Amino acid sequence: MKKVFSLLFILALTGCYQLGEIRPTSMRSIHKLAVPTFRNSTLTPRVEVRLADITIRMLQNDGTYEIVPEDKADAILECKLVEVSRLDILSSTTNIYTTQQFSLQIKVEYQVLNRITGTILQSGTANGTTTYYVTNDLVSDERQAFPLAARVMATSLVNQLTQGW
Repeated sequence: MKKVFSLLFILALTGCYQLGEIRPTSMRSIHKLAVPTFRNSTLTPRVEVRLADITIRMLQNDGTYEIVPEDKADAILECKLVEVSRLDILSSTTNIYTTQQFSLQIKVEYQVLNRITGTILQSGTANGTTTYYVTNDLVSDERQAFPLAARVMATSLVNQLTQGW
């Protein structure tokens, strides 16, 4: 009787974990991916290379795709920064018109193109959000918060490309 329960337990556990790749169906044939510099349709200057760099690092950390130049890639990940927004989330207790903390939100649209045929394999959006406190230099505060939001966005993008969610 113990052997039967042990066997049933082992069989139940094997259904809980999937071995091997779990890529989305559209990305199964892709092994090498190129990530060119992001395009920017916002008024936020000089963030295109930083976004691409953070995304490349997150893809390399994941290890699902090999990051290569465009001429050696199976597919090309094209991304465009479409929105950067700041929302005040904490006002001063003495002056409601003074903000003490902001939420920085970025939105990126992406599409994965087959390098040979040019067909779109996958497309979607990825969002990243972080918060930051206001000091004497609001521009520097936001500049320091941007990579944190970009990392959250890149994590979301990598999850969509590697796991389909």
